[in-house]
Amino acid sequence: MQTLLYADALRHGWQLAEVELLAQQFDGRTQACSGGGVLLSFDHPLVALRAALLLQKIGADTGVSAGLTTGQCTVAHFKVDGKACSLVLPPEATRAEERARRAPPATVVIGPETHDLLAHCPADEVEGGLVTTECEGDRVTQVSITLAPHVTADLSTFAGPGMH
Repeated sequence: MQTLLYADALRHGWQLAEVELLAQQFDGRTQACSGGGVLLSFDHPLVALRAALLLQKIGADTGVSAGLTTGQCTVAHFKVDGKACSLVLPPEATRAEERARRAPPATVVIGPETHDLLAHCPADEVEGGLVTTECEGDRVTQVSITLAPHVTADLSTFAGPGMH
């Protein structure tokens, strides 16, 4: 079981090497995706959530959107010029990407399967942000986290125009 974090970071000025360094801090793996996205994979959902939040904090002014999903993944392993490579295949990779694409700028969207595996509420990981939980009956369908913008931000999805 893997937790996948898809972020549109490359489209917002991040370099793949920067995202790889971030992933390495959390023992994650990366793969570039088409359209300016990057897919990071982790062995635990809490680690993936912390990586997503750090990505948001570092890139607060860039509007990076991210999606988290957890499930059984099919991973292709191969070599290119003698270098070992791996590639996470759909449908899990696609599910994480779809969550990120539906997310407002500067927001992390957590799927229900990832939320259910977290040992505590995602809001416990957030200081100074907006956490919304969507439900159908008693079942969580999605959690969204939008961190508060930097004080110097001119425009924010958090609460409209930034305050100076």
